[in-house]
Amino acid sequence: MKQINQFDNAEEFFELPNSWRDKGRKEGREEGLEQGRLAEKEEIVRKSLEENLDVDFISKITGLPVKRILEIKEESDL
Repeated sequence: MKQINQFDNAEEFFELPNSWRDKGRKEGREEGLEQGRLAEKEEIVRKSLEENLDVDFISKITGLPVKRILEIKEESDL
């Protein structure tokens, strides 16, 4: 009977929230979302450059520095 009680406690232990795991998942989601936002901005830069929009204007719209926009322009051969 003592072994059964120990097992019951073990189940309760594993059902407790794991704060480190939860924190890691939250940070991972936030990092993934940030990477997605950056990728989207860079795609907007590429499309804007294809339309021959002004680099300063693209910077203002996307919030990316002019230097990064020029790097994207070089990388994309635009």
